[in-house]
Amino acid sequence: MRGKNIRFIHKVKKHFGEFNASVKLHLNNLRYFKQLRAVPEAALLREIQLGNWGGRLFVEDINNDGLKEFLWLQTAGMFKSKIYDQSQGVKNYFDIVGRDIFCLTATDQHGDILWQTGAPYSGEYAYLSHAAEHMLAFGDINNDGYKEILVFDESSHLLVLSPLDGAIIKKIQLPADNFSIVHYIQEAEDASSFKILLGVTDRGYPPHPYGNPRLIMNNQFEVISSKDYRGAGHYISVDDVNRDERPEVLMGYQLVDLEGETIWIVDYWKGRDIDPRKQHVDHVATLWLDGQWFAAIAGSDRLYFVNSQGKTLWSKYLPHPQFCLIGSYQGEKRIFVLNQREIMNSIRLDGTEVWRGILPENWPMGKPKCSNPARPIHMDDPAALIPGKAGEDDYILYKEGGWPYLIDFNGQITKKFPHTSNIPAKNPALPFHRINDIGLSYEAESADINNDGKPEVLIYNREYLWIYTL
Repeated sequence: MRGKNIRFIHKVKKHFGEFNASVKLHLNNLRYFKQLRAVPEAALLREIQLGNWGGRLFVEDINNDGLKEFLWLQTAGMFKSKIYDQSQGVKNYFDIVGRDIFCLTATDQHGDILWQTGAPYSGEYAYLSHAAEHMLAFGDINNDGYKEILVFDESSHLLVLSPLDGAIIKKIQLPADNFSIVHYIQEAEDASSFKILLGVTDRGYPPHPYGNPRLIMNNQFEVISSKDYRGAGHYISVDDVNRDERPEVLMGYQLVDLEGETIWIVDYWKGRDIDPRKQHVDHVATLWLDGQWFAAIAGSDRLYFVNSQGKTLWSKYLPHPQFCLIGSYQGEKRIFVLNQREIMNSIRLDGTEVWRGILPENWPMGKPKCSNPARPIHMDDPAALIPGKAGEDDYILYKEGGWPYLIDFNGQITKKFPHTSNIPAKNPALPFHRINDIGLSYEAESADINNDGKPEVLIYNREYLWIYTL
């Protein structure tokens, strides 16, 4: 009897805690919505209805006509790998929609199709996709002056596509089906001097630990390095860190040259054991300041700020630093951190926290009922940097709380985006609660698409695209 009473008390405490948190979040949302009513609106340039090919958006001038084109990728993302048959929820959903999803559609800025590779998804229910934003890259691989498209197919191949008609130029067999990160890295001005870097976003097939391996290919697409790196996770940063006129790669907690050799490891991790699932690198934001390179590393249980020698200048325990950006606010640089399903933080470069809070949800037509109730909804890339003019503030395009809006590096809403009637509430009875993975939330990107030197904001789902000027 005593055991039942204890369980009942714990149950009551749990429900009371959830209720209390819900009330606090509601009050927080009300405070922000008052602020939201007062902020200026961006101007809607146009709304485009997408065809059955709507998916993940990539923006690039693929035909050298001076205008950027839109590429729409339909893919299961990292879930294309059969390694996720071990995840019951993912496998059950694929039993409904299927896994063999691949279509890439190129359009102009008005949604007119230029070419299409693969077949658009045609199932009754929304298809499942995760981490698709890392699965496509651009780079001149044959020195013809055009940027070819590198993209993973639905199985275990890396495709090289012609940017002019989508034709398959190369189809490279990979050692496994779980590669889902691709980078084209040009080593010199000569376009034939490049490397291709491939990575695993999440789980690794044995004997590789989480986030591994990482492959480096030469310009003949031959693997010249295949290694596991400590803390490898979801993001790779490329820069000439040591100023030797060759790019280096930050992979996990290691700085690596283009032959795959480790230059340094973040000093915090020298001689320490690591739990690759709980302490991997989720994201990296880098900064050049007074000729020196620095990096903020969102490392799952800590945020690290390191210099170009890998020295940890400071680190902070946070709930789960998932994503970070570095930008300017009132004359100083700030690091903005988005934690997984938790608070956000604004931190000065010396490690002083100056703001923390949680940004509100903004669902003008109602939040899908199948959504996970926890906040935020946990997107892979929950925000994007909007650079200001020299000497002015930078801004953050926040997209993890429903309909996107702009904030500054002090967590204040600065601009909102008017919406049309084509953002209906969707409440399908689907057995999956990561609504961003099934296309029920909104994605957003920033790009200068009209060549006026100012970024436009592109908000989209799988059915519509809305283009705004700031």
